[in-house]
Amino acid sequence: MELSDVLRAPAAAETVEQLAGPPGVAVDGVRLATALDELEQAPAEALVVLTAAASAEAAGFRFDVALRVASSRGVRAIVLLTDEPQPLTSTAAELAQRGGVAVLRAPAGTDVADLVFRLRAQLAGGAAAAVSRLGSLLDALGEGERAEVPADALLGAAGAAIDAPLSYVEDLGETPPPPDGVPVVVDGVAHGWLRFAEPERAPGGETGRAVLALAADALARAEVRARRRAEAPIESRAELLTELLMTDQAKVGPVLHRIRAAGIPIDGWHVAARLDVHADDELARDELARLDLATLLARLAIDTARASGGMWYRASAGLSGLLLVRTDRVDPGPRATGAVADVAGRVMSRLHARVPGLVFHCGVSSVHAGAPGLRTAAAEARAAASAARTAGRVDEPVLFDAVGLRRMLVEWYASESTREEVDALLAPLDELDERRAATAIETLRCYLDNQGSLTKTGAELHLHRNAVAYRVGRIQELLGVDLDDPDQRLILHLACRARSFA
Repeated sequence: MELSDVLRAPAAAETVEQLAGPPGVAVDGVRLATALDELEQAPAEALVVLTAAASAEAAGFRFDVALRVASSRGVRAIVLLTDEPQPLTSTAAELAQRGGVAVLRAPAGTDVADLVFRLRAQLAGGAAAAVSRLGSLLDALGEGERAEVPADALLGAAGAAIDAPLSYVEDLGETPPPPDGVPVVVDGVAHGWLRFAEPERAPGGETGRAVLALAADALARAEVRARRRAEAPIESRAELLTELLMTDQAKVGPVLHRIRAAGIPIDGWHVAARLDVHADDELARDELARLDLATLLARLAIDTARASGGMWYRASAGLSGLLLVRTDRVDPGPRATGAVADVAGRVMSRLHARVPGLVFHCGVSSVHAGAPGLRTAAAEARAAASAARTAGRVDEPVLFDAVGLRRMLVEWYASESTREEVDALLAPLDELDERRAATAIETLRCYLDNQGSLTKTGAELHLHRNAVAYRVGRIQELLGVDLDDPDQRLILHLACRARSFA
């Protein structure tokens, strides 16, 4: 094997350099010499690595003699351990060239045992070379992860360790994955593909696949670390805005103080877009998968919105809802509503591309100013999303301005005293857990929407009429109301309709 190929061993590729002698000599073995006179026993076509002690002897006339001996034995290369850039005399360099002996240098602190092992493995090829390469890769990845270097630096270190550059192709859902790529999976989703940038230099067979798999796992962990760092302020702000929307108006002072301290321009102008997400039955039953999906959709949504320009924030909107808020420091005018609707459409398209099969009902508010305006915008967006669901308008933004009489209901429910009355009326249902409370209120709303028809309500909720009758009876019992009384029925109907988009 040519010396240049042997020196591609991971331990030598970046540390060993040639000082003198002919290039392209052939090497057939690696030998360690602890003293300079051991060159007399070196086999032909050997690459001899001198220990630190032997390298210290290799100076002046003694090294000239050693080179003559090495040449007579057919030794093809000698590695000196020294930190001197050029430790050879002109005579030694000339002897090396004439005698066909390549003289190389490695740093004085080099682990010679490890260097010899890896050079032998490179020369032997097969399993030994594969183990050597994988060991170097694991060392590089481990060091990079401990230092928490960015993903691109980790990728470069991995490629250098195995002397085969790696490349990463982001998965944007627009092109098929490369046939020779290995997915970089984060949170169960392939975010990109790892492959060899120069296939001709890549280790073949199972070794190559193992290299890509190990590097892909390390990149995924690096992505998770980077994402956590980047998302920490986003999550914090999302929690603050969610808290604001859920807190009574009379008690929002401390929340507003923290929101302003976090740098959110809450006193500006806001437009909200609400996305209610509906998954298939299997996913809906899997609580862990549903949580993973909600996390993924929230991240993709805010990333897509921010890529469009402007200041965007997000907040939670119930079990399966997401609220995106665009905020401007000056009044953006009525055109902002259409711009937000366009962005909401792009968000839904990207979410569909990443997770096919989802169904969205989307509502977009009009423009409102200040903290009270944000609460109003959130209510309007929910009303518009509810209208989209009622009208069967799927995967398209519905503007609150087009909702009609719902605006009157939103304005009625925006009153703090009205909200308190509705909360008191529905308190027995709210005392149930969140899911059962939402189911009970939705059942009651649907029953009242259908003028008390058990058959129509059952058809809309996909329930048998007897199940509807049982639910409604239980709800009346909890609330202590008489649905035959028109006044009680009206206020309950208004309360349920307001709660459906509040």
